[in-house]
Amino acid sequence: MTFADMLLDPASPMAERPAQVLSLIKDLAHRMHHIINDLLNSMTIESGKVKLNLRLLDLGQLGALLVAISSVRAEQKGQTLTSHIEQNCIVEGDEERLKEIIDNLISNAIKYSPHGKAIDVRIYHREKWVVFEVRDEGQGFSQDEKEKLFKKFQRLTAKPTGGESSTGLGLAIVKQLVEMHGGRVWAESEGPGRGSTFAFELAQAEVE
Repeated sequence: MTFADMLLDPASPMAERPAQVLSLIKDLAHRMHHIINDLLNSMTIESGKVKLNLRLLDLGQLGALLVAISSVRAEQKGQTLTSHIEQNCIVEGDEERLKEIIDNLISNAIKYSPHGKAIDVRIYHREKWVVFEVRDEGQGFSQDEKEKLFKKFQRLTAKPTGGESSTGLGLAIVKQLVEMHGGRVWAESEGPGRGSTFAFELAQAEVE
């Protein structure tokens, strides 16, 4: 019996719980939409059709905005989301694509961290670079897995802790977009169960 048959069958237990059925349908639709969006995004980037709309931006301000937006999701899992942001972290970048990068990294920290843990976002200057990093107390990863993190559709030990969806494309897209900006992305962990840090750096822009 298919899912549709179960919904149409008056004797099915599903027919007695319409609110739960609607919630399930909504969740499945959201997951499918997320998967399709990530697939299309990755394919578009790989095709070379993505053109960056570059201008001077304060990465700190973008980061602060995304932290504020993401705090709602963190609170739903009892997590503490904090930030330490230096002033005048000016880079040349595409605002929407940088938001996508930052949102992806913060969302991953929330998604893979257990309930009640702390997540910290830092944006700061280092020599001629502006660095963004998000530190969590989540599941961490081994050195073997480190080589797979930014590749597509890799099977890793860490799983979402709140039933969230995962396409296996998010970090690959982050890497593609960071490199399009002339930057570098990396991840660090002391091992499984010991948290992780995901970071990227972009050249600091010269402001007259």
